[in-house]
Amino acid sequence: MTSSDYNNNNQWLVSADIFLTLSEFLSQKNISFPDSLTQQFDLINNNSSGHCFIPTSLLGEAFQFAENETNDTLIALRCGGFSVTKHWGFLGYLIQTCQTTGKALATLDKYSKLISNQYILSVHQKNEKAWIEGGTTQGNFDQYSRHFIEYIISSILGFINRWTAIEGPCESFHFPWKNEAPAEEYATLLGAPCHFRSEKLYIPLEKDTLHYKLQHHDPRLHQLMLEKTVELYRNAVMQDDWLIQLRTYIINNLSHGTPSLALVSTHLSMGERTLRRKLDKKGLTYQGLIDDVRKEIAVSLVQEAKLSLMEISLLLGFAEQSSFHRAFKRWTGKTPLQY
Repeated sequence: MTSSDYNNNNQWLVSADIFLTLSEFLSQKNISFPDSLTQQFDLINNNSSGHCFIPTSLLGEAFQFAENETNDTLIALRCGGFSVTKHWGFLGYLIQTCQTTGKALATLDKYSKLISNQYILSVHQKNEKAWIEGGTTQGNFDQYSRHFIEYIISSILGFINRWTAIEGPCESFHFPWKNEAPAEEYATLLGAPCHFRSEKLYIPLEKDTLHYKLQHHDPRLHQLMLEKTVELYRNAVMQDDWLIQLRTYIINNLSHGTPSLALVSTHLSMGERTLRRKLDKKGLTYQGLIDDVRKEIAVSLVQEAKLSLMEISLLLGFAEQSSFHRAFKRWTGKTPLQY
């Protein structure tokens, strides 16, 4: 994938928790991500406040690396089955403490943007039938879709099995992509027949699935997790989705020079005046935001002392190391060597 391909996908975001779960899963196999992936992830994660999102493309690269290293095309399904409540944060504990499977799936549907702003999994019910459908906000599934969707589906299926002690809540699975392994292997992992190259992602549920009682239902804990999740959702999604995208785009493009306001506005699909107005409402300016991002990254990297000052300068888009030194002293009152 070229750098332009990577940058074009930066507006599509997924929860950093999935990257961390995959990393933990691989560590049990004595496999570590290459520095190129961990540096990209750390750059975003270390400079994010609250719930962290990473580009879908970065997670896609991580899953592709995992697939290649393990020679396992079903790695996303296995990683999803490995995930537990803690890997989903407040949202995980919120759905775990719901009363029934149906309420858990509806809650997951409602707060799905804490997982991704690109992929959609929705629960439907009509008469006595229930099913899950999947799609994307841009209409079509892309090259990153398979790993992400398979991870999420496997995670949810594992949760239902563990929380209800009932296996096989799905009648079948219909995936819109071609199978990367024999269909029987998918069926063994998911517990139901699997079909591929379908028109859409479609998962019919067993008749009583939505009425399964969850063993960890706890009204008091559920209310507490609901409050935490709503607060997280408001801060991370409802108010600042565009700001998260903006910061992520800046972080991933600084090494190529400061991205112009016109370029960023186009990337966010909004006019320059609109972007300036939205920043102004938050008491921010575009140049000030760039300066803040540079400062946060610079301080973090200087403290880690893993990169040379020249490498940090180039990573932050400074043409000369002397310019970085002056900026760092302006930000902190000290030179990088003194800090």
